[in-house]
Amino acid sequence: MRIALIEGLSGLGSMRRYAARLADSLPACGVEVARVPRRAQQLIPLAERGAVARVFFYLDKYLLLQLRALAARGTRAHVTDHGYGHLLFSLRPGRACVTVHDLAPFVSERWGQPVGRAAAAFRYSLRAMRRAGRLVTPTAAVREDILERTGFPPDRVVVVPNGVDAGWVRVSEGAERAEWRARFKIERGRRFLLHVGGTEPRKNVEGLIEVFARLDCPDERELWLVHAGAPFTRAQRARADALGVADRIVAHGACDDAELGALYSLAELLVFPSFYEGFGWPPLEAAACGTASVVGDTPAARETLGEAAALADPHAPDALSGAIRALLEDETDRRALAAKAEARAREFTWERTASALAKVYAEMEG
Repeated sequence: MRIALIEGLSGLGSMRRYAARLADSLPACGVEVARVPRRAQQLIPLAERGAVARVFFYLDKYLLLQLRALAARGTRAHVTDHGYGHLLFSLRPGRACVTVHDLAPFVSERWGQPVGRAAAAFRYSLRAMRRAGRLVTPTAAVREDILERTGFPPDRVVVVPNGVDAGWVRVSEGAERAEWRARFKIERGRRFLLHVGGTEPRKNVEGLIEVFARLDCPDERELWLVHAGAPFTRAQRARADALGVADRIVAHGACDDAELGALYSLAELLVFPSFYEGFGWPPLEAAACGTASVVGDTPAARETLGEAAALADPHAPDALSGAIRALLEDETDRRALAAKAEARAREFTWERTASALAKVYAEMEG
């Protein structure tokens, strides 16, 4: 069986990782993979380089990539990023599937994020997705969102959990830990909480900063907050200044896997207080590196993590700070939770994801 794996041009590392891991894992399930496109990857950063560059980016997304998708019309296809669901207009009805990772364009306005253009683009994609043989979601929570908001036929929306990379390596040796601490400019003996991901409103970064400010330490200088991912917004930086914690917050920007694995390993806890997620990789990645997490209590988090993380109401700073404080003060409980999380992370393999997708492809019209 042959599948055209159609990747978007998103700059999001999670979307690139998803497509790459499927391309690596599907052949073992008897699926021949053709990746589409390869030539346009250099356009990934263009949307961040000014108005003229964005024009070319969207021209490629909505016209040139649409034409390239026509080349896959004769075979089954998988669009790996729902932001490119409009490509279904170029594919034969019933012979393509789309992974819908979340419905953020529809729900993010609850937390003050302007979504007009994004929501309009997603509605356009949803029109095309009605031609799909299947919609694939990483959690039942996203599936329920789709059924509630779109009326898509239930038998054509299937849950296929994402995998977690097996290559995450825990940094445990003293010399290696010291080397990474030096590289990140984290003094020896200084404890820190870690946040990984974006900074859009649904990620609740301002809430995280408030929670961090509420944590009481015998020596407040001993606890820091490290962020890896998108830059803080002006409002988030101002909030940190107003709460008097800006000098204990370090932002490292985007990290490669080795850097991220080191940060996961060195952190006391990962704090992931999102209001909304479709899956949420960071807590499971941290778990693979032996680190426990405090996570916003959302439907997707309950589904993917269950009792393998400390779940707390993301709208309640006291609940989040209480969960963090309890684990910081009890190393035995923290290690027990980390061990439970590590076992949970091992359940999410790309081999399992690929096997389930191979069945989805076979069920689409031949």
